Amino acid sequence: MIMKKRILPIIALALSATACVSDADLDVTDNKGYINVSVSADNSMETRAVQTVSDFSGWTVKVGETAWTGSTQGFSAGTYTVTAMNYNDVAAALEANNSYGAAWYTGTQESVQINAGQKTSVTIQCGKAKNARVRAEIADNMPSISDVQIKVYKTGDSSRQPVLSTTNTTAYFEASTETTSVGISYVISYKYGSNSERTTLNAKTLILGKAAQENVIKITSNTNGSINISVSYDDAFESGGEQSITIDAATGNEVNS
Repeated sequence: MIMKKRILPIIALALSATACVSDADLDVTDNKGYINVSVSADNSMETRAVQTVSDFSGWTVKVGETAWTGSTQGFSAGTYTVTAMNYNDVAAALEANNSYGAAWYTGTQESVQINAGQKTSVTIQCGKAKNARVRAEIADNMPSISDVQIKVYKTGDSSRQPVLSTTNTTAYFEASTETTSVGISYVISYKYGSNSERTTLNAKTLILGKAAQENVIKITSNTNGSINISVSYDDAFESGGEQSITIDAATGNEVNS
């Protein structure tokens, strides 16, 4: 899937089964109970109104170790842990969309009691995405500079290198935590003037945000024709540091401050 040039909207996913079990369907003799599951996910990295989704095809829901297929599925009476996730793990989420990645949600509800001949309703709140992302904002019609590309990869691990541009603006990575910082290296390249060869700047680094946060690499031009590149740390609740890079539109070279 190609990432589009826009900030995706705020999306909260509320997933619920549409199939229902009537009282007549409940069977006490085989010691089976039934379960209705709803899942919510809060995508605070986005900016659109809440959407409701009823399709579980992209999600995995387990009751204990058994995959849940809908509210007509019976389970032996007992106590279960119910889990839900849109990818099996963060690695699978990062490989989605041709390795540009996707937001990863997972949530758990423990000690769910299923009783024979009864229906149990469970709501799993996955909360915010468990990974983070890097997003590029590249200005249009910059003087002398065109076809900007930003190759991003986890510092020390270049096995996955999504390339950000005006058409593929976002890539997801593991999030930093309170105790572990995730470094991201990025290499900016562009075409200068009528030259078909690319100018490539030396690799630069940033520290990725925590879960459900994004770092923005922003490339714009000023009125003097120079190209300013700033990297900011941005999410809905706080902002962090910024670093700037300037490319002289007259020469196509990076200006050392």
